[in-house]
Amino acid sequence: VVVILPTNRKDKYDCVKKYLCVDCPTPSQCVVSRTISKPQALMTVATKIALQMNCKMGGELWSVEIP
Repeated sequence: VVVILPTNRKDKYDCVKKYLCVDCPTPSQCVVSRTISKPQALMTVATKIALQMNCKMGGELWSVEIP
């Protein structure tokens, strides 16, 4: 789940994270709407969110092949 929060208020973030981590365990990532409102940075932000979600679901961020 990707949650888009209107502001960076800690109480709202804590409430969402408690629900998604404790009450209904679900991999989640919170993003403040201001972060995704800049068109020139949207692809970078989306890529970082995808990497974080992949990691939270057990995926690997990088792999190294040792010869």
